[in-house]
Amino acid sequence: MARGVEVLLFPGQGGQHAEMRDRVQRWRPDLLERAQELIGCDPFMRLDDGTHYVHPAVFCASLAGLTGLVETGVTPDVVAAAGHSLGELAALAAAGVMSEEDALHAVLLRGRLTHALAQREPLGGMMAIMGAALAELAPAVEAYGLSVAGDNSPRQVVVAGPVSALELFSCSAVAQRLECRRLNVEGAFHSPAMAEAVPEYRAALEAITMRPPHWLVVSSVTGSELALPEIPHRLAEGLTEPVRWRAVLATLYDRGLRSFVEVGPGSALTGLARRTLSQVRARSVDALELRTNRSKAGTKVESAHV
Repeated sequence: MARGVEVLLFPGQGGQHAEMRDRVQRWRPDLLERAQELIGCDPFMRLDDGTHYVHPAVFCASLAGLTGLVETGVTPDVVAAAGHSLGELAALAAAGVMSEEDALHAVLLRGRLTHALAQREPLGGMMAIMGAALAELAPAVEAYGLSVAGDNSPRQVVVAGPVSALELFSCSAVAQRLECRRLNVEGAFHSPAMAEAVPEYRAALEAITMRPPHWLVVSSVTGSELALPEIPHRLAEGLTEPVRWRAVLATLYDRGLRSFVEVGPGSALTGLARRTLSQVRARSVDALELRTNRSKAGTKVESAHV
């Protein structure tokens, strides 16, 4: 049995992949069925059609990954959770703050609102910059009329804004030997471009019955512990505020937590934890599941911990 999990990490958009539907069908068919009922179609079949489909697919895959965690041979001993952007709703549902049904409705509303705003002109987008810290990039980001959308690690910053400005900014960044990568999203999320969605989203969240969490939940907006009364405000604020993931990891680390598992699709948060924190064990359900499946087939497989 592997060492018990202390922290659950729930990803946002970006790590989705075709195989994640199989996980939901295997471990949470009830959740898949409910999502299909509410949406009117299978969101996993329409991942290229917009945020309003990607949101529920990632949410369902994350909760299914949590259900299947024991299948991978990991002993749950959770004391904290955190979600990156959209992942915060899955983290709160897993912690018992809101029901899965309420969380799914919030996910669907978030996806619809942000998708609608993303369809407007000017065309917006997001870009990850690798190789520099936020303090180094902030002046240039502002000069190009962009917004900081994420402070993911000491050497990775995400910016958002009009595509034309992103292209100009990337030329300048590449000239400074920085790596730039456009994100596969349809709009300038975590920026003022999403401001119109905030009031409706916050009102819907305020109508949800929320309960004290089973364990510590860290806000991706503030990087500190989420207090129950502030949850609707913080979640709504997250539409326009940057994801402060570096601060989230620092808070968890300062609590003495060293064992992390990313339960959603992909392994982006696993990589950020390994690159940001020292002497931690960070794994993803994707990798653990792959290792387990290969082991059952009798194939020698190396540890998922790199």
